[in-house]
Amino acid sequence: MAAIAAAAITVAVLLMTAASLRRNLFLYTNPLAEYGVQYPFAQNGTVPEDIVMGGQTYTYNKDLVNVLFIGYDETVQREMPGIGFQADTLVLAVINKKTGGISVLSIPRDTVTDFPVFDFNGNYATVNSGQVALSHAYGREYDISNDLTMASVSNLLYQIPIGRYFALNIDGIGPVNDAAGGVNLELLADFTAFNPEMSMGTMYTLWGDEAELYVRARQAPNMSGEDLDRMKLQKQYIAEFVRSLKTAAAEDFSVLGNVLQAAQGYSQSNLEIVELLYLAVRLRNASIELENMVTIPGHAEPGGQFDSVYITDEEALKQMVLDVFFVPAA
Repeated sequence: MAAIAAAAITVAVLLMTAASLRRNLFLYTNPLAEYGVQYPFAQNGTVPEDIVMGGQTYTYNKDLVNVLFIGYDETVQREMPGIGFQADTLVLAVINKKTGGISVLSIPRDTVTDFPVFDFNGNYATVNSGQVALSHAYGREYDISNDLTMASVSNLLYQIPIGRYFALNIDGIGPVNDAAGGVNLELLADFTAFNPEMSMGTMYTLWGDEAELYVRARQAPNMSGEDLDRMKLQKQYIAEFVRSLKTAAAEDFSVLGNVLQAAQGYSQSNLEIVELLYLAVRLRNASIELENMVTIPGHAEPGGQFDSVYITDEEALKQMVLDVFFVPAA
């Protein structure tokens, strides 16, 4: 009983701390600046300038916290400087600290953008243009790789500040999935070659390797093989994972700790403990629905040296950035 009481007091103190420090959470200084990385990447973390459109001035919403989820794959070592692991999944969670609302932007791994390139000695070399997934491959250490990817996504979204990341090796999907109690969903593709019970349209609870298979798949019989097909499954999985986690945490709050512990050996993050707690509390009171998860506008096309590339619709992307990140100036 004493241990339970102590744990309850600790959680209560942390909750009060998170609430009292709400305005001071998520402060950020861009670490790429020390490497001499040139504009615009060194601007990540600063507040964008006001935008004037149709006679109306819009200012960046300072109540927002932008956290980038990076899913990377270590199963194949790419021949590149640094760690060589590409960012196969990129999802930006936009959390409004004032309202508690959450928007989710999905960035196709094949999206063409500029990103900083480091050489084999870890020195900043130049700016390259290519699939945003490649940005993760040039850091000599995981934290630099993740910072490079944050800066690249920030640049893609017109220098929107992205100050926090959570990066997960794809091998960790199964353990994290199981720590949340499994994820029940309607299968959007046919996986009977893997498991006869996993036919398209079936309500099924994913466990272990099944969860990894589901979010990685793009070669199932009814899929085109394009990354956009896989992203549909990933967005569905994220929404249902959050739903499962909320349900489990409502019965036992320690489930959140179990999930973080399961991810520990497979992940990196620059989120502070108090920030993680703050986000966990927000997550309990919010929902992430598929209709609130949008893919940045654009289209896929053959990519020359790449299998395919995703070309953004610049005007539509500018409007999305304005709608999600800006508010009318007072």
